[in-house]
Amino acid sequence: MNVLKTYSILFGMSLLFFSFSNCGSSQSTSNGIQENQPPFVVANSYYQEWVAGVQEGGKGIKVYFELESVEPGVTFNTIYFRGNAADITYLPQSKFKFMADIRTDTKRPDVIMDSDAANEAANKPPVKMPLEIPDTHAALSYTYKGNTKVYVLKNIEEKEAIAYPSNNPKGDN
Repeated sequence: MNVLKTYSILFGMSLLFFSFSNCGSSQSTSNGIQENQPPFVVANSYYQEWVAGVQEGGKGIKVYFELESVEPGVTFNTIYFRGNAADITYLPQSKFKFMADIRTDTKRPDVIMDSDAANEAANKPPVKMPLEIPDTHAALSYTYKGNTKVYVLKNIEEKEAIAYPSNNPKGDN
């Protein structure tokens, strides 16, 4: 009987050991692999908060990043910043400059609660961050050679906020 008890304890301990052996060792995220050596070099990055001059105009954050170089075939997808996400747009004024406009004034839509699952399917899921990052960092999702990866822009510089005027700048009323 002692042999059976010893084997059960050994089996339980090994199961417990193997269940914890993979914790924290993976660099993968839900959107791909966190990349430390991306196929591009970031020259600088910054963000600016903005506020519209009219009551229903809204507010948000524009995140900019400029590259020194980029490998052919890199496609920038989404940027995650301060719990929000936005698509990345190429700015043609500069050779390697990109921007994402994150709206921060949008109210959360009402959640549909219904006994019919088809009606609840209309609910939009919340934005899922690919990894936990501080408020001074942004996660940049990109695709390269068919693989989606995530690069963290660290210590993004804050620039002065933009307050758009409330009146018509041309004077046309």
